[in-house]
Amino acid sequence: MRASSLTEHHPKLEGVFGTLSMSQDEYLRRVLDQVDGELGRIAGHVGNTTGLEMQWSESGQLFISGYVTAGDAESHAATFMVELWPSWVHEEPTGKSEWVVETSIDVDCQHVIDHEGMENVFSRQERQQTPESAVDELLNATRQLASLALDNPIDFWMSKAKD
Repeated sequence: MRASSLTEHHPKLEGVFGTLSMSQDEYLRRVLDQVDGELGRIAGHVGNTTGLEMQWSESGQLFISGYVTAGDAESHAATFMVELWPSWVHEEPTGKSEWVVETSIDVDCQHVIDHEGMENVFSRQERQQTPESAVDELLNATRQLASLALDNPIDFWMSKAKD
C-alpha cells in the first residue's frame, strides 16, 4: 500500500470520486483540509497523526484515510481512524455512485496476555450519494471522533478492551 499526503502532495481526487469540475475539486479540498485540521486537533490532545492521506493498493483500490495513534502509561496503543472510499473498494460493483465514510477506534486487545492484536471498541459507518455529501459526512464523523477522543481519557478507551 502507498500513501500520499493530501496537504503536501495534493493528489488528484478523481480516483476516489470520479470526474470532478474545478468548483467541486475546490470544495472537496476545502472540506478535506478541515478534516485534516480535526485530526490535528485530536493529535494535539492524545498522540500523533499521519494527517489525511490518499491510500492506494496494488490492486487499484483508492481511498482517503487518516488516523491518530495514542498510548497510555503502560504502552498500550489506541488508533482513532477516519476513512472514505467508493463502495466498490470493499464490495462488488453496483453501477451506482456511492461513498462510504467510516470512523473507528481500535485499542490493544488486553483479554489475553501478549495477544498483540487490536480490538475495535467504536465503529460508525455512513453511506453518501455525492462526493460533496461524502466529504461533508467525513468532516462530521471526524468531529464526532474528535469529541470522543477529547472528552474521554485514553484509559477509558483502553478499558473497553479489558471487558
